[in-house]
Amino acid sequence: MRAFASNGASAHNVMEACLRKLSAAGEGSRHNALRAAACTLGGLLDVAGMSAAAAEGQLLDAVLAAGGVRVDQHNAIATIRWGLAKGARHPLSLGAH
Repeated sequence: MRAFASNGASAHNVMEACLRKLSAAGEGSRHNALRAAACTLGGLLDVAGMSAAAAEGQLLDAVLAAGGVRVDQHNAIATIRWGLAKGARHPLSLGAH
């Protein structure tokens, strides 16, 4: 039980770092930053105990913080869903098992 709690905390730290990096992404790098963050969060959903819907909302908020009205929300949501699904198919490990 303790190892799971530790991994969950680590997962949340990684997720927060990804979201901060995405929030700061500039023009020309936002799409790649969004793809990378979505794949990472997708790979951590189980260990973090987060739903895909919650991750989607956080990713969309972060990319909108980075680009504001210049962000194509339809494209961003499609990218987020693709990345979350890809990440979920390849879960990330945060320590020795």
